[in-house]
Amino acid sequence: MRMQRHGRARTGIVMMMLGGCLAMSAVAEEATGNENLHDKSILQGNYAASEKALTERLNANPNDPYALLNLAVIYRKTGREEMARDAYQRVLAQRANPYVVVASDEIKHVKTVAKNGLGVLTED
Repeated sequence: MRMQRHGRARTGIVMMMLGGCLAMSAVAEEATGNENLHDKSILQGNYAASEKALTERLNANPNDPYALLNLAVIYRKTGREEMARDAYQRVLAQRANPYVVVASDEIKHVKTVAKNGLGVLTED
C-alpha cells in the first residue's frame, strides 16, 4: 500500500534490514512534488536504465539521498559492493537526515536506511 504525505510523494528503492538479519528491497516515499518512477524499473531488474536516470539526477543534485540510496541498491544487485558502500556513506556524511516511508509503512530516517544497507554489505 502506498502512503502519501502532504498529498505528494516520490518513490524509490532502498535496502533495509528487518529484524536485524533479513535484507530486502523496500519502496520508500518522500514528500515532494516530483514522482520518481525508478522503483518499477529497479523492481523489474532494469538496472541499466534506472542507473542512468539516477546518475543524471545526481549530476543535478549530488546530495540527493534518495538517488544515492537507489543507486546503492543497484550497485549491490549488480555486484559492485564498493560503489554501494560509497553511496551509503555519502548519505551518512550529509548533514540532512530526512524521512522516508518504507513499504511496511514505517517512517525511517535516510541515515538509518543507509546504516542498515551497510550492515547488509558487511554480512555478505
